[in-house]
Amino acid sequence: MRIMSRLLLVFGLVISSAQLSLAGSPAIGRAPLVVDSTGRVLGSLGGDMVFNTNAFNVLRKEGSLIVGLSVARSGVRVQEISLYHTASDCSDAPYLPVGDELVRRTAQSFDQNTGIVLSVWFPDDPVQQLTIRATEYPNPPAACVANGDTPFGTNQCCSTYGPSGVNVGPAQKFDVSIYVPPFSLK
Repeated sequence: MRIMSRLLLVFGLVISSAQLSLAGSPAIGRAPLVVDSTGRVLGSLGGDMVFNTNAFNVLRKEGSLIVGLSVARSGVRVQEISLYHTASDCSDAPYLPVGDELVRRTAQSFDQNTGIVLSVWFPDDPVQQLTIRATEYPNPPAACVANGDTPFGTNQCCSTYGPSGVNVGPAQKFDVSIYVPPFSLK
């Protein structure tokens, strides 16, 4: 009995120290963690391989939300999702759609010359139904005009949409340019 209680005490200390080491981390669980080449934690491995890619789903805690990313050894993968706007000229704050998912989907801002993802957008709370009148997506100005859309900002297009009621959350972003590939599991 004494040996068993010592084992339980040691086991409890191991769990406690593992939990303490994740305090303030974007990871949502103990393991496996997805880390960059410097050991910085990006998030927790979240499941299966993303269809037709060599990337896996990574779950990351942002405030009170869980967001999902597509990550391969070489970096965060681009998953383009249009930003939504209530103004038809995309001049207002951006929003992202929110469905019935448990994990919030993300969209990425990337360098169009290198394809390297610089930041990740996700729909924050509060979720509300708004009348959407335009969408914003990355494209060079000439391609915007060729598509019949309006260029604005740096390599962004504004396209009229709807109007249509859509459940959205304010688009927030976090910087992923601080992570140095290759990514691995820890």
